[in-house]
Amino acid sequence: MTQPHTLPGCTRHPETPTGLSCIRCEKPYCYRCLTDGSVGKQCPECVAQGKKSQRRGVNLVGNEDEHIRPIVMPVLIALNIVMFAITVVQAGTFNDLAASWVYDNGAMWNLAVAGDQWWRLITSEFLHVAPWHLAVNMLSLWMLGQELEPMFGRIRFLLLYLLSAVGASVAVFLFSEGAVGASGAIFGLLGAVVVVFIRKRQSLQPLLMVFGLNVVFGLVIGNVSWVGHGGGLVVGALVAAGLIYVPVASRKLWQTINLVAITAAVIGLAIFQYYEMPRYECDPPGARILCGPVDPN
Repeated sequence: MTQPHTLPGCTRHPETPTGLSCIRCEKPYCYRCLTDGSVGKQCPECVAQGKKSQRRGVNLVGNEDEHIRPIVMPVLIALNIVMFAITVVQAGTFNDLAASWVYDNGAMWNLAVAGDQWWRLITSEFLHVAPWHLAVNMLSLWMLGQELEPMFGRIRFLLLYLLSAVGASVAVFLFSEGAVGASGAIFGLLGAVVVVFIRKRQSLQPLLMVFGLNVVFGLVIGNVSWVGHGGGLVVGALVAAGLIYVPVASRKLWQTINLVAITAAVIGLAIFQYYEMPRYECDPPGARILCGPVDPN
């Protein structure tokens, strides 16, 4: 006569006999505790340990989390809207925003920059001439930002936007007279998306909507700074390439080096143009028509 076989109790529920066990630690567990894995059933402790030991994947720029909620993009949109509202209130009309003190002292005017008003290189990217100008740019920023910010991460996305904005203004400083609007920065985002698509070997067709929107806008409305657009596009593409085409083993180091180099190049071009131009002064500050060469005597 044989003794009846006694089953061990569950590790978590000792009162529950079980013939099951974890495939990894081999401890007895009941069916309520075990989870189906790729090679068998695992206990809660081994499942948790396995998740901790898994290395998180990174994307093209080294970002580990592409599911973050965009924050920088809506903040930039809000800032542009607030700046536009201020200019409208100050001007008292939609038809002559140059009457606004903020617009007059923030727009990109070469003579004013040559008169040491360097802040215009960035403030001009947050000013717009009309509601439709603001609407087109903010729609483009929303379309591109919701894709790029999760991919690049918030800090990289902000740097991409600001460098593209300044790059667009420096291009205007070099080759044109003046401009306002966020389109230079937006074309920088567009340049970054082009680099991403090329790196992923994806079709560029989805970009045609944003690009076409801005081209049609420029052709219909006119008086668009294609120089600024081009400058932003080039700088944005360079920033994206400097973040993506780097050695994986030393990604952060080379990304930092590339960003510093691009920033130095943009600033260097602005300084070069500053010393190439005659010195100007504006009286009152920001009044474009009253800017003139400084008397060396």
